[in-house]
Amino acid sequence: IRHHEQYDEWLHSPHNTPGTGCDACHDPHSSVKYDDDATGFGTKLDCEDCHTEITYIKHGTNADCVDCHMPKASKSAVAVNDYQGDLRTHLWLINTDAVGKDTGMFEPGGGYVAEDLLGLGRVTLDFACYGCHQDGNGVGGSASVKTLAELSAYATGMHTP
Repeated sequence: IRHHEQYDEWLHSPHNTPGTGCDACHDPHSSVKYDDDATGFGTKLDCEDCHTEITYIKHGTNADCVDCHMPKASKSAVAVNDYQGDLRTHLWLINTDAVGKDTGMFEPGGGYVAEDLLGLGRVTLDFACYGCHQDGNGVGGSASVKTLAELSAYATGMHTP
């Protein structure tokens, strides 16, 4: 995702609703990235503060909401690898189809996030999952190697017991 596109991502997210601006979750006078150096905390709310209906996650306690729904898919300066940038995305929705970023997340040409019929963007499973898991080439996190098909099968019904 292009440099500092978080606001544009938010515009194409389910959180773009009246009364839910940036300051609903963030303190505009503090930093999320540099909380240790800033006064206060950049993040005022956790996902669970609003999303009380999510009572189950198939993944257990191995992942927080932001690990999958806000992966570091955006690049400000340095990308860690093909699936990890240095800033969290603000799209939140996850495309659970077995498609990667090149065919499911971006418009042709790769510069802009693809939108569904409702105008919403979605994070693809390679960004959502390969921060922890690895692709077939060993790129990604340190957890097990998974194909997009395996990730898709597991992600379907992630919050349904």
